[in-house]
Formats: sequence, C-alpha cells, structure tokens
Amino acid sequence: MKDKQSNIIHMVGTDSHDRLYLDIDGNIQYSNLQNGGGTPDDYSFVLDDEGHNQNNLPFTKKEQELYGLDEKDAFFTNLDIDTINVLYQKEKCESEMKMKNLMKFLNGR
Repeated sequence: MKDKQSNIIHMVGTDSHDRLYLDIDGNIQYSNLQNGGGTPDDYSFVLDDEGHNQNNLPFTKKEQELYGLDEKDAFFTNLDIDTINVLYQKEKCESEMKMKNLMKFLNGR
C-alpha cells in the first residue's frame, strides 16, 4: 500500500491497523483502522511485477508453483470472511468424519 500523502509504501498485514475488504463491485479495497483512510482517496495499491492490483488478483502460474496455490485458493480470495469460515467448518467436519470412519475401520480389523 502506498500512503498518498507521505508516499510511504508498506506491505498490507504488517500493521495491525490494516484491513482489506471487498467493495460492492467485488474489488479488494484497503482501509486503515487507525486513521480512517483508505483506497482510493488516501491509499493506493502498488502493482507488483506481475501487474496485480486490487482489480486483477488471479494467481499466476509462478505464484501457484511457488506457494502451492490452486483455483480453490483463487476462489477463496473472492469470498467474505464469514463465507470462508462456513466452508472451512464444513470441510473440517467432513475431514473429521473421514478420520472417525478410518479409525473405526482400523479398530475393527
């Protein structure tokens, strides 16, 4: 993020006052919880070498290989935190059921 007033650039998440959210059009926006500023008036996203900004955030092949990302991760970047939480809990429950069934099978041998 670039502070338009001071021209200082920092990585989102390195400050406890950073907040990312999706606007009504589904674009990622930034808000500074300490001073109330945000995009697009007070801060701007800085493009990375791959040309990403808040309107263009699919994972590149390089990012997928480097970080082990896939389409599922790209899908989650477009969801709000409550929806992600619900999906995570569902997946967690399904995994726990599979483990319980496996334990029953192994104990029954």
